[in-house]
Amino acid sequence: MDVDQGTLITLWFDELMDEESVRDNFDMWPAVSVANDMAPALAIDPTDPDVLYAGTMWSGVFKSNDGAETWEWLTPSDLRFPIAGIWISGNNPDLIYVATADSGFYKSADGGATWQSANNGLPVLNVQYMTIDPSDDDIIYLILQDNGIYKSEDAGENWIEKNNGVRVSRAPRDIAINPLDPSIVFAASSGDFILRSLDGGDSWERLRTGMLTNDFSTVDIHPLDTSQVFAGSNGGGFYKSGDGGNNWSLISAAAAVIKTTSIILHPQDTSSLMIAAPGGVFVTEDQGLTWTGPGDIPAANTIFTLSMDPSTPDHVFATTAGGVYRSLDFGGFWLESNHIAVEDLYLTGSSVFETWQDSTTVIAAMDSATIDTTIIFPYVISRALEGWIALGREGDPPVDDNPLATKLIFTPDEILLPATRYRVRIRGTFESDTETLRDTYGAADISGNTFETDRNFFFNTAR
Repeated sequence: MDVDQGTLITLWFDELMDEESVRDNFDMWPAVSVANDMAPALAIDPTDPDVLYAGTMWSGVFKSNDGAETWEWLTPSDLRFPIAGIWISGNNPDLIYVATADSGFYKSADGGATWQSANNGLPVLNVQYMTIDPSDDDIIYLILQDNGIYKSEDAGENWIEKNNGVRVSRAPRDIAINPLDPSIVFAASSGDFILRSLDGGDSWERLRTGMLTNDFSTVDIHPLDTSQVFAGSNGGGFYKSGDGGNNWSLISAAAAVIKTTSIILHPQDTSSLMIAAPGGVFVTEDQGLTWTGPGDIPAANTIFTLSMDPSTPDHVFATTAGGVYRSLDFGGFWLESNHIAVEDLYLTGSSVFETWQDSTTVIAAMDSATIDTTIIFPYVISRALEGWIALGREGDPPVDDNPLATKLIFTPDEILLPATRYRVRIRGTFESDTETLRDTYGAADISGNTFETDRNFFFNTAR
């Protein structure tokens, strides 16, 4: 159900309620989540590995200051776009770049407090991939849907097409920049092998010697030995070049790694690398001769990207359809890291209580009826302590034919965010049947009877 942003929240109880108890146990907040929103992008602050930014599909950007133990919502009122990539400057951690799947390129100069779009020269705003020159924050490459590769040399202020030698119809998917010589750039292509530029993207050549497939999804250059280039395909196995891309060899066609969605190379060991594949995360310590995996990330959670803590390479993060996971032992064991401190999102507001004498008849949840010329439509979401919740519609819903009832009207102090799912909760004595007694929780009626469990209601605001 979509409701207006100026909605008042009305709760009905079929008991006379203790008003202070209800007020103390009423919470409302935007029901955002790193996990439920999917998290296709993640960046680690090169100057402080405890600071991370995660980009989600529906709620924008989240930030963690404690190594992904907890997250805060950074963009409640702006940048609510599907995030395709996120990056933090190693020279200035307040400088953040974000690529979105439908609104182009954004940047922040104040650690994510404010954002500015920078799309001059882009023919479309559907960004699929972003990478930045590790030696120059101003040099940025984007891959645009159906439009190939674009480059900025002024931190996104202007964009220039870089498709000389690129067959755009065989879409590029990934870009890697040589950390020692940024004029050397590789691109993985879906149908055109691996592309290489020796002049910063001005022209591209096709690399195919030794390849048995032309459909590639990922490419990366080893920071210890930039002559070693690795490429993951979309069903044709995992490849390596030992001479900067001139010649390639298939190093693994094992079923587990035949398709690759992300690669990270251990910066202190040329033999160790990790890939994400449809079946999980796989690790090799012998450049792909043998693999261990798939790890313990749930199989249903598609893995989008892998990111490594540059100061502690064994600390790795995976962004998935189920949020963020982290490993402290280079993929041996994974922990879900999606906790949001929802108490920081609670809305403040005013509460007004009324006691009602009921003289109406009971109306079923899916029926409509006319009471005193007011049409009552089926907008009852759920019941709380045998009560009703109504969301912004005119007319008062009926209550059971107890002689007395309590009505709570909550008015938020701020206009609700557009296109946002909200959660309303009346806390009970137990959060669930398996949890222990919470002595300080539990809305009560005037007779001292408390809710046994939390009552939760959800609604969406309109765009």
